[in-house]
Amino acid sequence: MPVRRVPMSYTSVTGRKSLASGTRAVATESKLEYDFVTLMSFDPDVTEIEEQPVAIIYDDNGKRRSYTPDFLIKRRAACPILAEVKPSRFVKGDVKRKLNAGKRYAATRGWSFQLWTEREIRGPMLKNAQFLLGYKETTRPPDAVEQILRTIRHGDARPICDVVAELWPEDDARAAGLPTLWHLIACRTVFCDLDREIDMSSAIWLEEGARDD
Repeated sequence: MPVRRVPMSYTSVTGRKSLASGTRAVATESKLEYDFVTLMSFDPDVTEIEEQPVAIIYDDNGKRRSYTPDFLIKRRAACPILAEVKPSRFVKGDVKRKLNAGKRYAATRGWSFQLWTEREIRGPMLKNAQFLLGYKETTRPPDAVEQILRTIRHGDARPICDVVAELWPEDDARAAGLPTLWHLIACRTVFCDLDREIDMSSAIWLEEGARDD
């Protein structure tokens, strides 16, 4: 549980973001933190996000200080991440001393410690997450899912526009069918290079084992 409650603020953008439907909403204190949680929510390896997770007591030139990192990120296949989210312009002076205290604390628990600024957060992956997360938990017709998978299975990586033209040559059919394709990409059933902003020229494919009929 958080060691510090995130207060409502009239001078910064506070909010709440759920990792998935039915899970506890994570409190954020800025738009950058909200974007970070959005990015983590899109990572299939992330199982839990906890805000304000620990209070770290450290010595700052003989003065006793307390530092609470922003998030603890728990993952399926790797060690947890103790994360600080901060605009790059603020990473100096006493903030660097806090970060060093966070690194030492994380190391004693077998965690990693990471600083995330707008440079790491606000890239193509975030834009893809913002677009695709809305489709992730929607229920899609099984016959539409199978139709898409069967079409992609017939070859190697193909541009989305080619798959769409083959499956839905008419505009009305395309409008009805595309949400299912976005759902499959969001769930990582259909793969795409999500480190580049997705568009109709983006290539999509299935994992090798999933291509076998």
